[in-house]
Amino acid sequence: MLREKSNPFALFLYNARLQRDWSLREVGSITGLEPSYINRLERGERTNPSVSTIHALASAYEVDLLNLIELVMRVLEEKKENEK
Repeated sequence: MLREKSNPFALFLYNARLQRDWSLREVGSITGLEPSYINRLERGERTNPSVSTIHALASAYEVDLLNLIELVMRVLEEKKENEK
């Protein structure tokens, strides 16, 4: 699978899941999110998740919520810059 290399949020999600040896369904079960949505986040196809989505992922992967929000903000800023 190709991963969006310039998207640190997508890479984090993908790597965090693989490190735990979790399937998309397992993450979905833990977070309450649809596995297909998690997959789109991991692939960089979705770049603007809600705070509640970020919170669910931060809780599942036991990372600081603000760190994940910063990753999302970086992606959004880069996307905005590329659109200019």
